[in-house]
Amino acid sequence: MIRTLRSADLATGIFMIVLAILTLMASFQIEGTAGERVHPRTLPVILGWMVLAGGVALFVNAWRYQGQPKAIDWPDAQGGRRVLITIALMVVYLALLEPLGFPVATLLFITAGTWFLGRYRWWVGPLCGLVSALVVLFVFMDFLELSLPLGLLEFIF
Repeated sequence: MIRTLRSADLATGIFMIVLAILTLMASFQIEGTAGERVHPRTLPVILGWMVLAGGVALFVNAWRYQGQPKAIDWPDAQGGRRVLITIALMVVYLALLEPLGFPVATLLFITAGTWFLGRYRWWVGPLCGLVSALVVLFVFMDFLELSLPLGLLEFIF
């Protein structure tokens, strides 16, 4: 088991580098059609390069660290439960993307995640979810003209 922050950062950096390389390899397989404003592979390529840069920076920073080893405080049972519920929320989000559409699924995911993880007032989760859904709708779908599943909103747009 990884016991120090340095070893965790080294392992996470390697994981991020491998994930970025796989993302870049997969994104270069995406084909576009003539007349598109933004090529469909643009955002995956940008994301891949950003994850690669972050992974390399994390790995190099951990490799060069010379201070005292810092022990990792692993989550207790309650923290582990929060991690598992967050993963379950992501799985449900992915399952709802096609039937409900990207904006509605995002609204529900952010609302549920904010409520569960943040324990804010009742209106904060729906507000964050609504803002996130509108950002997804207008930035990615209207401004960048990406084709994301609309689901329930298909009859409107």
